[in-house]
Amino acid sequence: MSERQHRSRQWWTAAVENTRTSTLNERDFALSIGAHPATLAWWRRKLAKEAAGGVPRLVRIDVTQPHESTYRFALEAAVGPIAVRFAVGTDPAYLSELLASISRTVA
Repeated sequence: MSERQHRSRQWWTAAVENTRTSTLNERDFALSIGAHPATLAWWRRKLAKEAAGGVPRLVRIDVTQPHESTYRFALEAAVGPIAVRFAVGTDPAYLSELLASISRTVA
């Protein structure tokens, strides 16, 4: 294990799955496949979080016919327990950066 190897996401996904069926504990299993135990644990948590829907996704929204809004806020975005309302005309680049920052904080 002295030399670092780049392993694909597919490799780590298989390793995490194989850990569940192994008779070895996670640490011993990681060492048996030439992986660092902490790295295997990190991948296990990452994949579990993704499977649970914990990875926020941003989607592009195109407004085809802008109109005057009678509402003070036109959009609400929720990241975990945090909801943020945005006013009409808020800069999309700012929104993207703000939501990414919130998602890193909540994670």
